[in-house]
Amino acid sequence: MVLYSYGRSSGFCIHPIEMKPLNHFLPGRPVLSFGAAGCNLSCTFCQNRDISKSRQMNTLASQATAQILTDTSVTTGCGSIAYTYNDPVIFMEYVIDIAKARREQNINSVAVSAGYILAEPRTEFFSHMDAAGTGYPDLSGK
Repeated sequence: MVLYSYGRSSGFCIHPIEMKPLNHFLPGRPVLSFGAAGCNLSCTFCQNRDISKSRQMNTLASQATAQILTDTSVTTGCGSIAYTYNDPVIFMEYVIDIAKARREQNINSVAVSAGYILAEPRTEFFSHMDAAGTGYPDLSGK
């Protein structure tokens, strides 16, 4: 398999950390948010559906190497990089490389994920995260 989204992003934005589904993680600090195209879910209510379900590579317009993301986080005063807009487990190799690069700059990694990933890769993926939260509502009806 080839990860065509490696090193590319569907978009960047600086948000307050409070916009992420976390509880008391670095309050008051901005977070650099970014994602890629594609998703392992098909949520009809997804506000990022046009990105997450895109099959067109032109959606992945921006270059986003691990170094670019880390440098951008530092220069913008962001304490974290959030892997969001689509579920980051689908571009896991890319996220892990970014997480390793940003660690040297004391930038935190935040995964916004539904967590639908097998046990072995889940252990590897989340071992590189400093915080994780789900951006998906509980639809169980309980």
